Amino acid sequence: AERRKYKEAQLEEWARQFRPDARDARANMGALKPATMGAKQAASDAAVAQPPKTTDMTLPPKVGRKCRRFFARHFTLCILLLANLAVGAYGFYFNWGKGFNYWFAVAKAGGYMLDLDLSLLLVPTLRSIQTVARQVPALESIFSDPIAVHIQTACFLLLATIIHVAGHAFHIAAISTTPVFFPAITPHQQMSGKSIWDLLFDPTNRFAPITGILALWLILAIFFTGSDSVRRHTFDLSRCPRTCAECKAWILVVCAGFFLWPSLLCRCIGRRCCRQDPETPSAVTTNKKVGGFQLFWAAHKNWAIIFGLMLVHGPQFWIWFMWPLMLLIFDRLLQRQRRKSTIRLQSAELLKSNVMKLTFKPPRGFLYQAGHYAQIACEQVSHEEWHPFTISSAPEEECLTMHIRCPDELDWCSALRRTLIEEPVNAISGGKATAKPGCRVTFGHFRMNGMPGQADEDLKYDLPQSVELAGVQGGAGNTTFKAGAP
Repeated sequence: AERRKYKEAQLEEWARQFRPDARDARANMGALKPATMGAKQAASDAAVAQPPKTTDMTLPPKVGRKCRRFFARHFTLCILLLANLAVGAYGFYFNWGKGFNYWFAVAKAGGYMLDLDLSLLLVPTLRSIQTVARQVPALESIFSDPIAVHIQTACFLLLATIIHVAGHAFHIAAISTTPVFFPAITPHQQMSGKSIWDLLFDPTNRFAPITGILALWLILAIFFTGSDSVRRHTFDLSRCPRTCAECKAWILVVCAGFFLWPSLLCRCIGRRCCRQDPETPSAVTTNKKVGGFQLFWAAHKNWAIIFGLMLVHGPQFWIWFMWPLMLLIFDRLLQRQRRKSTIRLQSAELLKSNVMKLTFKPPRGFLYQAGHYAQIACEQVSHEEWHPFTISSAPEEECLTMHIRCPDELDWCSALRRTLIEEPVNAISGGKATAKPGCRVTFGHFRMNGMPGQADEDLKYDLPQSVELAGVQGGAGNTTFKAGAP
């Protein structure tokens, strides 16, 4: 009797949870069950008393692990995708019904996405923001690879540019192919029938098509030079490309040159006219070789022109650009302050496999940890190029070292090798020795740009006044050449 009551109470509880229409299950059970119940009926009652089966909506364990791994690796990409979709949908909905047809709303959706991506594009490249973000756990996962975030934002910028340009192109084509109304009463009729040239050079919309075309021209140059095939390649003008990788690099650099030649021409004319500083050697070599990073940096230096054109092109772009502009000014002020301290380069040694070892005497108060990097620039190679390299020495060591790969394919690194090792070896030995693996050049004074106590210091150096060369193969054993101070 107690077991029967327990089963009936359990059945009523399950019916109340899963089947609200079966609240009278207890009464039905009492009417169906006779006083004398056999073993078979008891078994059937126990089967009835079992809870109903529910559908399991969880993913299989293997699929769940892959999904979690994907979102963990591409967290920033997912955030950028959702943000672009949300902003684009808002722009499409807000501008639906405006313009000549629905292509106007499509163009505005791409424009809203452009505003968002351009406002986020500069943030990952600011080194002060990177340093602060690594100290915040919530931002550390986003800024673990700031260059990757910059590239992902640039890809969404390219997608938004395609949507924006395509929308306006179809919108202008639809306007130019419709008849002219006379008299034109509604705004739709006033817009109908205008030619493409009238729409491009319309002063009532701030010449937005012209500024948009100029900005698009510079953006395409940045995208073509941003590829690794161009940026990490040295183009030899004295021979034809031989491999598929070289052919790809040449195709990209020709396309980039088509969009980049006006700005390069204006820059060369400006340097010829001003002549403020004496010319210094460059990473672009003089033996008919062009450095890919020089083209990459020349295209990226037009970012200020692009943002200026966008401020004229979009009436609401200044709202999106204000907060990254404030961060940019703050970062530039910090960088200017960091570039005032000094450091001394002790030696530069050429190792095997085109590796160069630089040894510094760290300044007082310079603190760093294992795995930190430093950004260095050489005035004798280029005034504007800064490159990050990992600090290879341990924090407890008395010297600070860096190991830099310097093959001929890397334009800036190979120019640094020639400046710090090959040219001093040739000059001090009087042409009697050449730089080979194992040679070591000892330097005098060396200058550094940076602020002690920071992990990602900015190092800046000049040629030394006195150089001592050791470890050059000459005759039997090693030969040492010394040069006095000028």
